[in-house]
Amino acid sequence: MAALSVHEPVPASHPDHLWVAATRRGLRPAPPEGARVLEIACGDGSNLLPMAFHRPDARFVGLEGGPAVRAAQDGARRLGLSNVTFVAGDLDAIRARGERYDYVIVHGVLSHVSDAARAATFALAAAVLEPSGVLYVDHLGRSARMVEARLRDLVRRRVGPLPTVAERITAMRAILDALEEVPPTPDRPHAVTARVEVTYARGLSDAALVQHFLTPHRHGIAPSELAALAARHGLAPFDEGWDPSPERHAEQRTEAQ
Repeated sequence: MAALSVHEPVPASHPDHLWVAATRRGLRPAPPEGARVLEIACGDGSNLLPMAFHRPDARFVGLEGGPAVRAAQDGARRLGLSNVTFVAGDLDAIRARGERYDYVIVHGVLSHVSDAARAATFALAAAVLEPSGVLYVDHLGRSARMVEARLRDLVRRRVGPLPTVAERITAMRAILDALEEVPPTPDRPHAVTARVEVTYARGLSDAALVQHFLTPHRHGIAPSELAALAARHGLAPFDEGWDPSPERHAEQRTEAQ
């Protein structure tokens, strides 16, 4: 029997986490209860679906221009979620809705697209965010480029000859599982960074895993570049590197109140 696997959301993009991060910096974001959340390029919905499932008091919208949106829409139907909508289309499809959001998520996208697409994404986020809204973006920092490039090269050489996407996904997961068992050693200075990358990749959905390793465009973005891009669109950037693990949400939120 076919089954639907609902992955954990990316912890740092969760509205609970973003509320805490912004509040700790003296901002006044909307509380997660009743929040309106948009994810740009949401893929198969593996990030938004668990958020919507566990926070029925909030409203979620996912935008996706590729065929993965059908899997996202099917997932919402199968889970019986009425608080999440997946929109097929480009950035203009969100503009046409005329809605505003308390939180906008851009995860796993900016390292894959052109400078013009990045600027357009920031412009849309700035246009639809409430004045107290929070934009979450992640990026592949330049310091991690060498480690990830080597890992991507390893994975692509191993799975490239396989004929189907399903076989490539199975092989990628086997490679990542094997790498997870390799302990960091002092003679491997990038081992810790590699372990972080492997652990992150193992938690990705199948569609996100394919995008992460097999799409052609993947390059690092310096935080200063993102800050400059945000400033050009009237967004005040802040960097937050504190513990984003889900089990910390309640504790950190209590601290911020």
